[in-house]
Amino acid sequence: MQNAGFEMVMVRQGFQTFTNPLKELTADFKAKRIIYNENLTLKWALLNTKIQTDVNDNWRPVKGRNRKKRIDPLVATLDAYVMLHSNYQEFLNFL
Repeated sequence: MQNAGFEMVMVRQGFQTFTNPLKELTADFKAKRIIYNENLTLKWALLNTKIQTDVNDNWRPVKGRNRKKRIDPLVATLDAYVMLHSNYQEFLNFL
C-alpha cells in the first residue's frame, strides 16, 4: 500500500485503543446510523464477535469459542473508527 502512495498508520489492537471506538460503533449499530447494506461478511463477523471487558470497563473484540471463525471485517471497521476518532476535527473540517 505504501508503494502505491498510501500513508499507513499503525492501530494498536488492545483495550486502550479500542474501548471508546468500540462503544461508539456499538451505539451506532444499535441506532442504525451505520449503513452496511446487509453485507454478509460483516454480519458473519459480528455474529462471531464477543466483547471482552476488564475491571475498568474497557472493551475489545475477541473471537467466541470457535477460534476458526473470523472477526477480521469487524476489526477492520473498528480500525476505521479508531482513525476517525483520532482525526475527527480534520474530518469535520473536510465536510
